[in-house]
Amino acid sequence: MLQLTEFHGVPRPDRTFNLLYLEQNEFLVSSVHSRLSSAEFETESGKLHLCTRSIVFQPQNPHLPLLKFKLSNPDFAYSFSHLAPATDPRKQRTSSTQHQSPKRPKSSASLQHSLEARSALHVTVQRFTVVPRYPAGPHFTERTQDRLSFELAAGDLTRVATELEMLQRAEDEREVAQIIFGLRYSELSNLLADTDDFDPEEFLLQHKTQRLLPEGLQLGAFVLTQSSFHFYPLVNAKPSEQLHIHFSSICFALRFRYLYRQVGLRVHIHSGRWPIVLLFESEEQRENIYSFLQNRVKFRNPAEELPRFTEQWTQGRLSNFQYLMLLNNLAGRCTLDFSQYPVFPWVVAQYHGEELDLTDPHAFRDLSKPVGALSAERLARLKVRSKQSRQGELYVTHFSTPTSVGYLLIRKVPELLVRLQNGVFGPPERFFKSVEASWVSCLTHNADYRELIPEFYSMQTDFLLNTEGMDLGPEEMVSDTELPLWARDAAHFCEVLRQALESDFVSASLHHWIDLMFGWLRGSAEANNLFADSCYELSPCSSPLELEAYEALARDFGQCPTQLFLQSHPQRRFRFLTAPAESLPSSLDEAEVLQERVFELQRQLAHITGQHEAAIKAREAAHSRTCEDLRRSHEQELKAYSDTLLAYESKRKLRMAGLTRTSTVELKPRKFTKATHTESSTPLSTSRKGRTKSTTPPKPRPASTLTLYPR
Repeated sequence: MLQLTEFHGVPRPDRTFNLLYLEQNEFLVSSVHSRLSSAEFETESGKLHLCTRSIVFQPQNPHLPLLKFKLSNPDFAYSFSHLAPATDPRKQRTSSTQHQSPKRPKSSASLQHSLEARSALHVTVQRFTVVPRYPAGPHFTERTQDRLSFELAAGDLTRVATELEMLQRAEDEREVAQIIFGLRYSELSNLLADTDDFDPEEFLLQHKTQRLLPEGLQLGAFVLTQSSFHFYPLVNAKPSEQLHIHFSSICFALRFRYLYRQVGLRVHIHSGRWPIVLLFESEEQRENIYSFLQNRVKFRNPAEELPRFTEQWTQGRLSNFQYLMLLNNLAGRCTLDFSQYPVFPWVVAQYHGEELDLTDPHAFRDLSKPVGALSAERLARLKVRSKQSRQGELYVTHFSTPTSVGYLLIRKVPELLVRLQNGVFGPPERFFKSVEASWVSCLTHNADYRELIPEFYSMQTDFLLNTEGMDLGPEEMVSDTELPLWARDAAHFCEVLRQALESDFVSASLHHWIDLMFGWLRGSAEANNLFADSCYELSPCSSPLELEAYEALARDFGQCPTQLFLQSHPQRRFRFLTAPAESLPSSLDEAEVLQERVFELQRQLAHITGQHEAAIKAREAAHSRTCEDLRRSHEQELKAYSDTLLAYESKRKLRMAGLTRTSTVELKPRKFTKATHTESSTPLSTSRKGRTKSTTPPKPRPASTLTLYPR
């Protein structure tokens, strides 16, 4: 469960070749080893990628750009030819290898490729697109009159020719991708009978599945066995990207919503930083796989543990950063999906001046309001426009979109913004140039309501620095991100923001922002937190075309997180203990080690706290029993005293009544006579003191005579 509170950032795409170099909705069909030769280009070995809209050549030298030839160009033409097998270049003279690069020795794979029977794909085109890789940059167009030849192995010729012909004739390239995917899926079923990846006798089922990655979707096959599951990518992927996951390595699984459809499954493994996100064809398929994994792995559903996590946060056992990451993950936000990237709030409101006082409430943003409502003047204008709109939404853009995420990550994942901007970065004035300028834009611009991303509160500062030296514009306009004067460098800037996030002021009001993002104020017009309908749920669609348009709108415009709380979120009661600033780690690896140590200490503290609470409860129970026994004893003693007092009162009343009767009777004085003793008289008894005492019993007293005793 601790993986849901951690943040590792978006994984960097492979710069040699990744799907972000392609256009949106473009698929990679196949990749083959090739060698480019022409009069204008030096002979270069590499790979030829056949895509649904273009042919892309990837040079083996990573510092050389990609060459993209679009199939839609009217001047695009191609042909095939067979070449004679080459002799061993080690036996050739130097003059016969003049097209080879003398500075790079041939690898064994390239040597074997040159000795095979070869064919060639000849492409004639007047212009092509150049895609820089190291460093990344905007695409640009080059012109040529030369015929480009791509040497292929003879075994790849038939497949490339067939697929290229299908793409040339197709009206919709996505249909061709699905047809090719279906053919390869059928072939895979026959190949799995002889696979070494698992025991064929343990085979249970096979489904068409997609795997979600930051650069796009991989189309493949999901295979489930008695002890493992496997994913075989067939379209939009490389064969080396297969997955073989044994059940013993699974930590837990979580349901995942993709474009408002409940078809996704997030699988977290013990040794992985990022989850494995798989998209099935239907919710029923997803539920069957989820139930099977839950029964085999015996994990608890993290969503059902949310009340316990909330209690831990209110008690100070989870930091604000950890709790926000947890809520983002449970609400369907994931770093692998730019349309549902984790969202964090703006916390600090002062980005000017040389000092920042975190004890001053004016240095913080009001977390009880969304970003669009922080400026009263702008909010008034938005309400006037909302009354004139058809749907009645207050905001025309979202607080988190792929474009806004690409805007903030332009220095870390530049390919994303280039793809979203159709091959260009855009004007430099629209770049993420300054933190203060971005904050001012969020306060004043009529279409800017962006929140932040977790990178601002982590130790990952590469999104702020232009470490690769990309050409983002004039040096005086765009380079590294311009930081506030109170920040010494990028690391200190993120450190101060993290301290602000964990401050007492933010801890006391963060529950208001949680209500706006994940709680009962999500989509509330009264709280000035209303976006377009497409940001919340998927509306019923009458046709596949309408469904596709609606999903594209949700993917590009933005999606609100899933609602997690139906009532007001509780306020934090205890402070989270953090390390002093001088003990913060200086590198990401050191931070991870320290974080693991912190988690271990937290687990030990939780265990000790549980034992302490149990001991306190046991003591309280014993004390309660002792008090109960004392109470009963005191009650019995009090009752005995009460009974004695009642008896005494009864006797006293009787005595008082007798005294009253005696005072009304006339008492006659007694007459005493001197007694004469003889031998026949009553005998006398002698006491110890020598006195005589009559043994005759006394005469009874008259009934009217009462004797009074002192009290």
